[in-house]
Amino acid sequence: MIKRTKYSSMIPLFAGALILLHYILVTAVTPPVNGGLGIRYLVYWFLIISSSIGTNLIAVYLGYTAELTKHPWRKSGRLIFYLLIVGLLSIIWSAVFFKSFAARDLWLFLFPISHHDFPFAASILIWYILGPFLVKALKKLTIKAKHALLVFLFLFILVLPFIFYKPLWGINDASNVIWVGMLFIFGILIAQGEFKWTADYKKNWLVIIVILAIVAFLVRYMPIAQDGTTIRGRFFTNYSLPIGLVSIASFGILRKWLTKHLKRFSNLSWPNWFALIAYLISSLPLISYNVGKNLKIPENISSSIKWLIWLIGYFLILFIINLLVTFLLFGLKRIGINRRLIDKLTIHHFSDLANLPTILKKILHENWHLLLVIVCGFVFVTVQMIMMRLATTSFSWSLFNDLFVSSSPQIILNIIIFIAFFYLLFSLINRFWPALLFTGGVSIFIAVAEFLKISLREEPILPADLKMITAISEIAQMISPIIIVVAANKTQSTKC
Repeated sequence: MIKRTKYSSMIPLFAGALILLHYILVTAVTPPVNGGLGIRYLVYWFLIISSSIGTNLIAVYLGYTAELTKHPWRKSGRLIFYLLIVGLLSIIWSAVFFKSFAARDLWLFLFPISHHDFPFAASILIWYILGPFLVKALKKLTIKAKHALLVFLFLFILVLPFIFYKPLWGINDASNVIWVGMLFIFGILIAQGEFKWTADYKKNWLVIIVILAIVAFLVRYMPIAQDGTTIRGRFFTNYSLPIGLVSIASFGILRKWLTKHLKRFSNLSWPNWFALIAYLISSLPLISYNVGKNLKIPENISSSIKWLIWLIGYFLILFIINLLVTFLLFGLKRIGINRRLIDKLTIHHFSDLANLPTILKKILHENWHLLLVIVCGFVFVTVQMIMMRLATTSFSWSLFNDLFVSSSPQIILNIIIFIAFFYLLFSLINRFWPALLFTGGVSIFIAVAEFLKISLREEPILPADLKMITAISEIAQMISPIIIVVAANKTQSTKC
């Protein structure tokens, strides 16, 4: 069993650093194509493979400390708050430095669960919440039962997929919930006295050196023609038997060395959040896009030493930024309004999950005004965009599919404008229904105007057209009322 004073919280810091290094190698570095020859090629792929164990270390570490983690669901509020702030900072960073902004980025910031951009976080969250229950269940097992469980997991999840080189259990990446769960359970078993070889320096180093030597040999004589994000191979992927063993052995070395030499850094919480923020930063599509497009390490660097210096510089900069963001979030959570927000987002008791329908009903009851405005905004905006499409094309059911697939950013941005206009009007007159009806009327008027102009002139309403509103009196003076009356009579007689 582990004691509260016998684990180092520096392991997540090391894992977070590996995640950042792997992120730089995959996003900001063009893979060298030296066909197995050249130092840069070997160094790049060696670093790619060895740095990919970052998420594995986090899974093992959280399992190892699961017994000490009481009520993990109470950290849900901070987790959601940090995710929202990191997303907001990424949008500000992109808009300020790269003049880049899209409605999709705002959607991901507000509703990150709508896109599968954080698969590892979703998998580890499940096991992290179940941690206390798993610890109690595994404690009740006999030594033989624990050995049997260990052999079962090792054989069926590590050995068989390695031998047959097939995703037998649907494990296609290290974010898979089965792979993460296996490592998490391994961490619990290590804390309960299993995996005794992980406490031996020599055995750990032997495992790491032998496996990495095999990997280096294969990289040199079997050139990799893939990039870092799509690398495959039974010796190269971080969800394979060899790299899984390297992850466990590395955890054993870090656990023993850090516990012995860095006792003063035990039981700190910020390294855990540092690792989480490192993962969030490396997973946000907006950051990856801008780094890959605008901040790549130059390909024309001839010297491998200079290339390595560039790589180290990038890593140090990103490490410092991640550290600053971590402490910034720690400062923001102490602000009163943020503390109250975190408290509202927090699941205080596990039984609250069973009361989720009641909680949702309460949220709907307390916020039905806002939800009604959002629904109305969605309806009016959708009708407006459908009318614009019908002005140039005939109706078909595929129109709805094209609308929601290709124009979702425009829909989101228009809904935001609708809500902002409503609240501006509501703040002036302090009447909900009149403000909503007037906002809806303006939206319908704009939709009709757009439809007519596109039908007649094949162009939408432009900002320059708004100038005509101030010239209504001049336009009226150009047309005699007699002409309007005569034209109306002729139109009526024609219909008759």
